[in-house]
Amino acid sequence: MSVPDITDATWVAGIVALCGHALGGVVVDEISEASFLEVYTHLAPSLRPVPSSLPLEALTGALDLAATLATGKPVQTVGLLRRDQASRLLVRRAERLDAACASAMASSLDEQNLTLIAVTNLEDEDAALAIKLSQRLAFQVRDQAAPFWQAIDLARAQEHLPNIVLAETWIHEFAAAAAAFGIASPRAVFQAIQTARAVAALLGKAEVDSEVAAIAARLIYAHRALHMPAPPPSEDAPAPQQPEDKSATPDAQNPE
Repeated sequence: MSVPDITDATWVAGIVALCGHALGGVVVDEISEASFLEVYTHLAPSLRPVPSSLPLEALTGALDLAATLATGKPVQTVGLLRRDQASRLLVRRAERLDAACASAMASSLDEQNLTLIAVTNLEDEDAALAIKLSQRLAFQVRDQAAPFWQAIDLARAQEHLPNIVLAETWIHEFAAAAAAFGIASPRAVFQAIQTARAVAALLGKAEVDSEVAAIAARLIYAHRALHMPAPPPSEDAPAPQQPEDKSATPDAQNPE
């Protein structure tokens, strides 16, 4: 399959639906929420919206007092972050999450047991998502997604994903690219590698190639870049001019 001309948000929707648990999820700008969710839920309909004000017990579970008194033994309620199955959660105004809830979600993300779609206003510096979450969510979406991926694309990609070949040279390339953008986090390199495999699977390719790697690097590194790498020197650029040695001129020898 040739590389389609689609938006980054459309790519991210397909990738997160395919293997969001391995990549954490995505931070979505408020203006992109509607189009992104339309594409994503078409592929992964089991997304559960939860308020940013939810208590910690809703995530981790708590002692069910009524059931405990009735049975005479401790009974624990089941939290949204269940250990026995992966969760898919949508949190709007995610910057308002309580610190304890953010920590619980971060732990679940580390265990690859959660796909989190965090919606916030990316233009508002005062609405920043907790760092422990933003570092673990592979993607950031600011543009509009459009319908493209079908259920059959996702099923085929899920079948191919475990068999995608990624040459060791690409690992070094992704690490070098991260360094060039000023990104020091090893997690970002891991996310780029996983994203490349997912892109190849969605395209029906057997291995990661230069086109696939370019898409993965853009999706993972563009919003994290601290600086842009210097462009290579142009062959047509004039050679740097040597400074004139004024010590040999008559004026330099005789200031008067």
